[in-house]
Amino acid sequence: MLKRYLALTFCYLLMAQVQGSLESERLHKTCMRIFDKCAANEDRLGKQDDTSKFFNEFCRRSDSNWSDVSRCDLLRVACLSTVCDCESPTCKNIAQRMSLR
Repeated sequence: MLKRYLALTFCYLLMAQVQGSLESERLHKTCMRIFDKCAANEDRLGKQDDTSKFFNEFCRRSDSNWSDVSRCDLLRVACLSTVCDCESPTCKNIAQRMSLR
């Protein structure tokens, strides 16, 4: 009886892992779709907006080597940080995702 429960538990965990992987992939694709739409409108809307300017100024105050991120890059990285890593976008994790350091 115990072997049946263990086998059933193992199958359940395996299915949960596969389902979680599929969900993560779906969320990643959603972020990339949002980025693609933003990039397609970049000529019309510009590379920076108030949010990206403020974020870049804020990060530059704490890191003099900060390289500015565009509006679309900030959107993409913030989306990925939020949905994939469950993190709030910070200068540090934005820089890590953008490989600025």
